[in-house]
Amino acid sequence: MVSYPMANQGETSEQLTKELREINSLSLSKNNIHIQILREYSLEELKSFVETNKGSDTYYNSEVENDNSEWTRSQQEVLQSVSEHLKVQREPFRGILCGVAGSGKSKLISEVRRKYESQGYKVIVTAPFGYAAALVDGCTIHSLLSLHYKSTNFSFLAKKVKLNRKVVEKLDNCKLIIVDEFLTAGAGLFHYFSDVVSCSRKSNEPFADLDILLAGDFCQIPPPAQTSLLSNPEFASSYSAEGINIYRSFNRVFYLEETLRAPDDPVLNKLLFNLRRKKVTQEDVKVISTRCQANLSKEEVSLFVNSTFIFPRNVHSRQHNFERVKELGQKLYDLTPIQTPPEPIQFSKEDCFPIAIGARVKLKRNLDLRGRILSGSVGYLEGILFERGEEYPSVLLIRFDGCLAKTIHGLIPITRSSEYVRDPKTGQSFKLNIFPIVLCFAISTHGCQGQTLEKACVFLDHKEFFPNSCYVSLSRTRRLSDVMILDEEVKLERFTSYAFFRGFADQLKEFHRLGIADKAFKDVLE
Repeated sequence: MVSYPMANQGETSEQLTKELREINSLSLSKNNIHIQILREYSLEELKSFVETNKGSDTYYNSEVENDNSEWTRSQQEVLQSVSEHLKVQREPFRGILCGVAGSGKSKLISEVRRKYESQGYKVIVTAPFGYAAALVDGCTIHSLLSLHYKSTNFSFLAKKVKLNRKVVEKLDNCKLIIVDEFLTAGAGLFHYFSDVVSCSRKSNEPFADLDILLAGDFCQIPPPAQTSLLSNPEFASSYSAEGINIYRSFNRVFYLEETLRAPDDPVLNKLLFNLRRKKVTQEDVKVISTRCQANLSKEEVSLFVNSTFIFPRNVHSRQHNFERVKELGQKLYDLTPIQTPPEPIQFSKEDCFPIAIGARVKLKRNLDLRGRILSGSVGYLEGILFERGEEYPSVLLIRFDGCLAKTIHGLIPITRSSEYVRDPKTGQSFKLNIFPIVLCFAISTHGCQGQTLEKACVFLDHKEFFPNSCYVSLSRTRRLSDVMILDEEVKLERFTSYAFFRGFADQLKEFHRLGIADKAFKDVLE
């Protein structure tokens, strides 16, 4: 543990008055580091610290391009096609890059970006959510389009599409846009993305004259409450259907067959392959059962104490988070949003939770993409500051994993931010001041997409509550031994029910349409 300069034991409260004049006695921190911090910064300076010191919205780590490891055959095909396009450029490049989890898509994205930039072209890399954007040194789609992070009614927003100076500046001189994890975006957002790009570049064509590369795994979880790009356009709204048709106009398809995340674990690779093709056997069930907590030794179970827990439903992750924060044995503080005007409305369960020193938390918004303080960033709460006379926290001091931003003794001060919500009963709008964090001892299966974890505790549940949940959960680690199953037992019936096959027909049809079914599901077709 890092040691910090502390107040002398002989110092009286009067001697500390100058440093602590802005806060009340409720404030506390691990090792009392908040006392040292408040000697260096005022409370107002802490509140604006991230905004004052953040980098640009987009960031490219040039060190990524120095990875000279050998390319697989599938990756070489992609790079060759890109090189040929850069030589000819008769029409915009519209490509789809797909493959299994851990097949090297992120690394390939960096190399494609390098090829374009070596020719003097500007490249924008983006993704639907912050964590995925950070992995490829990009920005979120919402950030690129200057959208509120909760925006979902894209058909309504499309009626107000107009030239946006910030968006125009971002797209100025751009040649290529790469969209990672594109299947988590939804058809409505995809169409709106195209509309904004076309409008900004004063074109009537989808995505104007830009080259577009879509990257993702077709076995990812479809976007919640939105129409998937794999859906039948005949059963979608007119706006979403047009988004699907734009996606279907992409004419270059690349499938990465090789798995790089777990190359030395053939058992895990075989299990994941069978989960993808929906042909799970009794032997696969036995393999999963060997990782059930009841079948592991006490020593092995102890290795998973501080690992991330993954649950398919939010109700389970919330319950686990509440139990874990209570187990810390620290005083609990309420982070319920502050409402203006102060009239009661029904808050989201996610917005109302207790917090304590030592709690593991996750950020819900992008605060500094370049500094890796973004939606999905995880860390530990080490300090809580209260303004004098206030009963609600004013600043939280958090130590984020993998943070590249400027810190204060390794900590990032997080303050409340404003958010407007509408009461569905009255239609009245309210302003909420809310900390953009949630507890993160456990996360949902939706939330773990795109991540590679050192260890994971996974609850599969008795059925698939949404397509591909089991596959996504079990593909987060590099080895099967890094997974502990929380279910008491796992039965073959779970993998033969209708729920397990839901959405698979759309995937199979899409692979047929793209002409890569023989690579992805060849055993299913035999």
